[in-house]
Parts: sequence; structure tokens; C-alpha cells
Amino acid sequence: CSLLWMLPAALTPWVLGRALDEGILAGDQERLVLWLLVLLVVTLVGGASGAFYHTVVVRSWLVASYGQTFLVTHQGVRLGHVLPRRAATGEVLSVNGSDGEQFGHFVEIVSRLVGNVVAYALVAVIVLQVSVPLGLVVLLVAPLLVVVSSVLLRPLAAAQTRERSRDSELTSMATDIVAGLRILRGIGGERTFGDNYARQSQRVRQAGVRAGAWGAFVEAVGVLLSGLFVVALMVMGVDRVRAGDLQVGELVTFLGYALFLVQPIRVVFEAAQQLTRSVVAARRTVGVLGTPDPWPRRGPAAQDRLDRLGRGELVDTASGLRV
Repeated sequence: CSLLWMLPAALTPWVLGRALDEGILAGDQERLVLWLLVLLVVTLVGGASGAFYHTVVVRSWLVASYGQTFLVTHQGVRLGHVLPRRAATGEVLSVNGSDGEQFGHFVEIVSRLVGNVVAYALVAVIVLQVSVPLGLVVLLVAPLLVVVSSVLLRPLAAAQTRERSRDSELTSMATDIVAGLRILRGIGGERTFGDNYARQSQRVRQAGVRAGAWGAFVEAVGVLLSGLFVVALMVMGVDRVRAGDLQVGELVTFLGYALFLVQPIRVVFEAAQQLTRSVVAARRTVGVLGTPDPWPRRGPAAQDRLDRLGRGELVDTASGLRV
């Protein structure tokens, strides 16, 4: 579905350039009508597939998000009173409440990344056929920008992990205060614990601000590098037209692709950031789901004995209840 959504957008500049060169500049009305019909079909396919892809990807997002919530909730019910001894209550609540969304975001960004990468490859093939130097720029410069910007993802991951840990500690503190509220009021400790909670909440806020600043900085670098790439591609295309190596329609194709390629590059940046957040969420989730089961498992012999008992009645003589 992602491919059906992205490929029409990747073909649009090429179709428009052919319409200009073979139709308008050549004065051929039939070729112009033909390419306009092709453009119409591409636009309709892109619009319809976009709506369908959005429906499918939202469903996939919900399945992944609530699937993680289901697993964590099932683990909590299965372990019962043993769970707080194995994992902090706040940690379980944070994993169940916020980390599930990261699983949904991960599924969404992976599907969108596949469509954008394939569209990027298609654009590279088209550009190489038109001009090898410009095609090499498209093939080599954009991945190089992604590699350079990936250096910034490590401090971003550290900041997000710090924020996630402090938020879990804050949630655990809140649950402890609620559980012991009657005792706290009896000994007059509301103010002390309230001040502790306020200090911890400020630590969470500060960690969130740092993580947000790093995220904004990485996003800004992505926009800057993408813009520089667009400018460089446009300058090279104009020089090729002046030298007579490109036609006007091919230049329009290049300019269209210069704008189009901003999206795949930014999606790669976004996918890298989301992958970092998803790894943090996955580690936290594994910490809860990996809690060992303290209950003994029934072996085949015990199951056979239960099966041989067959159906029986439970009778309560005091009330006369018979089940």
C-alpha cells in the first residue's frame, strides 16, 4: 500500500517533463493529450491509494499499540501480587501506558520508509537515464547526509532514555503515595512527600526539555541538509540546461525531483529517530514481559489426572447450591 501511494508521486515529475518536451515544445497536440491522460491516471491512482494506505496503516498502528498493551496487561494479571516484587509499579504503568504507542509508530514508519526508499530508487534510475552526473548526486549525496546526521542520534537516544527513566520513577512515587496516603496523613507527612514529588516532577520536566531540544536539533539538521541538497541539485540542473545537455522539460523534471526527494530524506531521518525511541520502549517492555513466572507449570501427568476426574458436582450443604 505504501508503494502504491509513493510511486505515482515519484512518476509525476517525469510525466510532466515528457509532456513539456514532447507535447508543448514540440507542438505535438496528440502527445500532449496522451501525457496529460497519463498524468491524470497517475494522480487518480495516487489519491485513491493514499486514502487506502492511510486506512491500513492506522489499523496496523492500533494493532501494534494495543497488542503490546494486551501482552503487558496479561503479564500483570498472570503474575498478580508477585509482579510488584519483580518490577516497579510505576515502570509497569509507564510501559503499559506510553510505550505501546512507540510500537504503533514503529510499524507506521517502517511501512512508510519502505515506500519512500523504493520511490527514491526509482527516481535515481530516472535521473541517471537523463543525466549521469546529476543521477550520481542523487544516489550518493542523500545517503551521505543521512550517515552524517546519524551521529546526532546517540545523544538523542541518551536523552530520551533519561527522560523515560525519570518518568517511570515519578509514576512509582505517585503510586506509593496513593497506596500509603492514610498513613501519611496520620503522621503528617503529606508536605514532605508532596515536596519530593514536586522535585521529581521537575527532574522529569528538565529531562523532557533536553530530549525535546535534541529532537528539534536533529530535525533542524535534517531540514537544513535536505534544503542544501535541493539547492545543489537545482544549480547543477540549470548549468546543464545552459550547456545544452538538458531540455527544458528535463530541467522541470529535475526541479520536481529536487522537491520530491526532500520527503524520502526526511522520512529516513524520522525513521532513525523513531527507531531510537522504539528501542528504548522495547527494552522497557522486555523488562516487564521477561519477568519469570513463579507458578509451577502442570505437567502431562497432572493434566491426565485432571482429565480422568471427568465432570463432577460441587455442592454447598449450607445453602444447597449445586454446581
